[in-house]
Amino acid sequence: MDIEFDQSLLRQLNCLNTDDKDDLIHQFKELSCTQLDEEGCKFFLDMNNWNLAAALCSYYDFDQPSFVLPSMKLVDDDNGAAEGDTVPPNIEFSKTVRMSNNGPSQWPSGCYLRYLDGHTLCNSLPIYVPALSPGQTFDAIIRVHSPAQSGIYQCQLRMSTSTGVPFGDVVWVIVTVEEGNLLGLTQQMSRMDTADKPEQLDYEEIW
Repeated sequence: MDIEFDQSLLRQLNCLNTDDKDDLIHQFKELSCTQLDEEGCKFFLDMNNWNLAAALCSYYDFDQPSFVLPSMKLVDDDNGAAEGDTVPPNIEFSKTVRMSNNGPSQWPSGCYLRYLDGHTLCNSLPIYVPALSPGQTFDAIIRVHSPAQSGIYQCQLRMSTSTGVPFGDVVWVIVTVEEGNLLGLTQQMSRMDTADKPEQLDYEEIW
């Protein structure tokens, strides 16, 4: 930033006097001319106790104008209990989320899938993801625990950089809990069937 821009920005900041977080996010986005989404702006503000001037300084110290966030697109969202299906209370099941780097450059190291909002359903977070090259995919296996009470529960997960800046599609986990559902019995029978089978050698380990 040159000196003229600094002075102009300072004059605008001096005119602002608000504690409304939505307004601060809007002002941050407008003043920084950033391509960050709302969650990204919120990250810098929250890191600086919602002080707009300090948040903008952190943003520019991070060299954000030349920093391009990674890109992530959900390719497949396969659930052991598909969205909309019902599950019994107090069981664990796996949800596999396939994500793709649909951007032009490799992801930085240290990216991870984390909890964003909603009910606490997932026991395996955070899940660290390799630095995917453009076009590469990764299957994140999420362990989900159904609540004890019947009802509909949901939470949102998001990929983040190592510094906590979110990017890519939002991952939804939606669980409908209902007494007397057959999924738990089916999973128990499957485990019993696996336990009854003779142990098989891993030939890859032998060779």
